[in-house]
Amino acid sequence: MKRPRRNHSPEFKAKVALDATPSQRRRALRKRYIFDLFYYLGLRVDEGLNASMSAFHMLNGRSWFRALGKGGKERTVPVPDPLLRSLADYRIAFDFEESFPLPHDHRPLIGRLNPGTPIEYTQLRRILLELFRTAADQLEHTLDGQLNAEAIESVTVLRGATPHWLRHTYATDHFDAGVDPRHIQENLGHQSMDTTPIYNENVDTARHQDTQKRPVRNVS
Repeated sequence: MKRPRRNHSPEFKAKVALDATPSQRRRALRKRYIFDLFYYLGLRVDEGLNASMSAFHMLNGRSWFRALGKGGKERTVPVPDPLLRSLADYRIAFDFEESFPLPHDHRPLIGRLNPGTPIEYTQLRRILLELFRTAADQLEHTLDGQLNAEAIESVTVLRGATPHWLRHTYATDHFDAGVDPRHIQENLGHQSMDTTPIYNENVDTARHQDTQKRPVRNVS
């Protein structure tokens, strides 16, 4: 599945209105945290649903996330600063004791509005699909109906996106940013590079275009 262009990514963020009530603010910050969790870590849906807050941890002064993947294989994923901010905002809004989880914090990684109760897949899916639809609506509104081919493609992708699509987007955006493919492979929990490139259609396109630049040899 193709992804929207990078300049559309910020539209996924759940807006927090200045005049929001405390309840509205909590809901918005929770949506932002959920989106950032999957976008910045590239998790499989079940990896997020089955984890606890203690999956976040510090090692050598850096923040990491411990994911339990297929076959019970454990991996660690670097936690970038934007996710740390979303995590802190979420925990503060829901009255957690600390902005960053302690090792013994076994509350659900993603809770319901009562954060001690784990969210179910159907609710998680509903939240993410709502964010995708909102992003598509915002894109259409921003362009005031003047959609070019690229924008139409982005809107179409957003309206058809699933929660797993964020994992594809994680991989593609990191490839585009020049991250070492081996690091992307490790962060995604792929056992071989044969699996990781399926997310990156742009690499194959660039490789094909570069190959076309080869010198032409005349054979007589």
